[in-house]
Amino acid sequence: MKLRHVVIPAAAMFLAVQGAANATVVYFNDFESAIGPELALTSGSGTLGLDADTSPASKFLGLNDALANGGLGNNQVTLSLTGLPAHSAITVSFDAYIMRSMDGGFNCCGPDYFVFNLGTFTRTTTFGGPTQAFPNFLETGGTPSDNATYTGGTYTGSGEGVFFPVTFTIPDAGSAVAMSFSMNGLQGVFDEGWGLDNLRVEVNGAVPEPSTNALLAIGALAFGIGSRRRSAQILR
Repeated sequence: MKLRHVVIPAAAMFLAVQGAANATVVYFNDFESAIGPELALTSGSGTLGLDADTSPASKFLGLNDALANGGLGNNQVTLSLTGLPAHSAITVSFDAYIMRSMDGGFNCCGPDYFVFNLGTFTRTTTFGGPTQAFPNFLETGGTPSDNATYTGGTYTGSGEGVFFPVTFTIPDAGSAVAMSFSMNGLQGVFDEGWGLDNLRVEVNGAVPEPSTNALLAIGALAFGIGSRRRSAQILR
């Protein structure tokens, strides 16, 4: 059997390399060690701090107070980033940590609303029980009580709370961005709490500098020519 040597066209190689470069992580924080000046409490009271769950041992964004896992309460947190590379969209992902007896869409003591905002983009939902909106959002036709309690969440080992993975992709082309996270309607930290963890921001459609494009194209062309020569030698 004759072995076939596959040559990848230079243009295809260039597009693949360029495509891989088009998604860029510009911010990530798992809150295991520090918060950073880019995060601020922009409404409510107190100062930001690191809270902790015990099983498994893990930290998350909360308030700097006497409670080890009191969470953020009826406050708003804003993440501000500057100097972003050229892009056409931004993807924000995070774990919403929902603790204790959050009421979700329950009319008795709720609804307890979670709100995310970036520019003109706003998404509102509820977490908890006996019913909740998540993974639906009020702005896209959801109601506070669309789903069963804690749909899509992962309980912590201590049973103290539930992590909900949340992701938004938003059209955006600015060099600076500010996004906010908040909850309102909560009854108190000993009854209801929330926090943020694994906060990640990625810009999509980033455009490489012209000089970078030229270098990638030259490198891909050289690779393609060299591969063709080796292929010709093998097939003789």
